[in-house]
Amino acid sequence: MNGNDSAFSLIKSSVSKVKKLVTEKSVAEQTILSLMNGIAKELDEKVIFIKDEITDSDGDLLQRIHVKNKEFGNKEFLFYFYFNKETVFPLMINFQNILTARCDDLAELNDYLVELISDERFMIKIVLLSEMSSPSLDDDIPF
Repeated sequence: MNGNDSAFSLIKSSVSKVKKLVTEKSVAEQTILSLMNGIAKELDEKVIFIKDEITDSDGDLLQRIHVKNKEFGNKEFLFYFYFNKETVFPLMINFQNILTARCDDLAELNDYLVELISDERFMIKIVLLSEMSSPSLDDDIPF
C-alpha cells in the first residue's frame, strides 16, 4: 500500500502543478487582452484590438495582436506572444523587434507590459490610428 500511496501523492502533486501552469497561462492571456481593452476605452473606443493565431515554422502558436480603427477599418500589427509548448512559461513577447522579452512568470510579464505601455513608439502607433480620419471630399487639393 505504501508504494501506491506515494504514487497517488505524486499524481496529485503533478496534476496540481500543471493546473497551476494552465491557470497562469490563462491569466497571462487575460492580462494582455485586458490591457488592450483599457487602452481602447481610454481612446473612446475608436480602436479595437484583434487577436489572431498562426503557427510559425518552428511549430509555435503565435498569438498576434493588431489594432484597428473602428470607423475606417485601417489595421496595423502591434506585437505577438507565445508560450512554451511543453512548459507554458517562459512566455516570449515581441513588439516589432523594438521591445522583446522572455517572461518566466506573471510578474515578469507585468513588468514587460508596464514597459510596453510606457514606450512612446507603441502608444503613438495606437493613438495615431485612433485619430485617423477620412479625407474630406470638399477639401480643395492644390496641385
